[in-house]
Amino acid sequence: MTYEAAVVWELFERWGHEEVTGDPGETQSRWTVPHVNHMVLDKWMPTEGAVLDAGCGCGVEVVRLARRGLTVTALDISDSLLEHTRRRVEMAGVLDRVTFVRADLTERLPLPAGHYDLCLALTGVVSHTGVRHREALANLVACCKRGGFVLVGVDSYYGKVR
Repeated sequence: MTYEAAVVWELFERWGHEEVTGDPGETQSRWTVPHVNHMVLDKWMPTEGAVLDAGCGCGVEVVRLARRGLTVTALDISDSLLEHTRRRVEMAGVLDRVTFVRADLTERLPLPAGHYDLCLALTGVVSHTGVRHREALANLVACCKRGGFVLVGVDSYYGKVR
């Protein structure tokens, strides 16, 4: 499987135009995956510090993390998803705890090395990087503090990590 950033960007750019309804820290999704993400985060989430949510999507986890008092960097390849996340974060009243970064997870990230207590790439984010999954994983590890955690989901219809 090849990786084309423009194709991934186009796929996710459409999702950012949905209206935020209900509690911005909860998903309206009927999928199992967001609920599993919440269970995993509840177990591994630090009680303080900095978190990178790479491939933040619509920002549900960003809100949940910021509500816990964490400083969050919301990173995504899609401008519209970052704007959607910003609206969700504003609705939740936690904008002061969140920084937004548009970047491709497979390229050099404009983030400090060894800064984050927890680096997330949930819901198949790494799967979407196709043959560039090693670069994506290396970038996540590089951003994580020594003794921190990197949590990755590879549950995607669009690709798989080998």
